[in-house]
Amino acid sequence: MAADKSTVTCTVLAMDSTNFCYKACKLCERALPDHPPNSSCTACKSKFPASFPSHQHLFRLLLSIATDTKVMMVICFDRAAKVLFGCSAHEFLDFAKIHPFAGNS
Repeated sequence: MAADKSTVTCTVLAMDSTNFCYKACKLCERALPDHPPNSSCTACKSKFPASFPSHQHLFRLLLSIATDTKVMMVICFDRAAKVLFGCSAHEFLDFAKIHPFAGNS
């Protein structure tokens, strides 16, 4: 017997815009420290040549969402956040560098 599936519609009420992405190893996707920049990952022990970027940026969104019955805080990681934003964290950071005041109202 298949389980009954229900659909819930949510509204995003707020997002923490101060810390929406993090630096991660390109190989294992574990978080890397922002400082100092290095060319190796301590988790997977991978080493990258100096000319090859060893990290990538991944989304980690802290959202306040609401259904028709309650409000809750959720963390939205990279795969789901790409759907919401329509681009990768790297593409979004590039856009933000070119248009620094795009989020101001």
